[in-house]
Amino acid sequence: MTAFSDFTNLYSLSKTLRFELKPVGQTFELLNEDFKEIRKDKIREEVYQKIVKPKLDELHKDFISQALENIQLDLTDDLAFVYQQDKKEFENIQKKLIKQIAKHLQSFTYKF
Repeated sequence: MTAFSDFTNLYSLSKTLRFELKPVGQTFELLNEDFKEIRKDKIREEVYQKIVKPKLDELHKDFISQALENIQLDLTDDLAFVYQQDKKEFENIQKKLIKQIAKHLQSFTYKF
């Protein structure tokens, strides 16, 4: 006989729990209104993903193409050689190129 034998199998155990939440008062109407808003948000998301986002992506791609089409960068160094020899110098060249590109983009006017 174990120390816990006096405490086991004393009560029947129901293995299925059956709980149900029932809205009280105006809760049901409020939940329905919230579900309507959630459905509207899902529709907005679908419209954005299927219609708006592809158009914005296309405009963005066109903007980048136009903006960088005629850019002239000062590339006097062989970047692959500099990268292999001196990482710090390569980072300095990168910073200069980024400044040149930023300056070019600031002066660029997009044509729809």
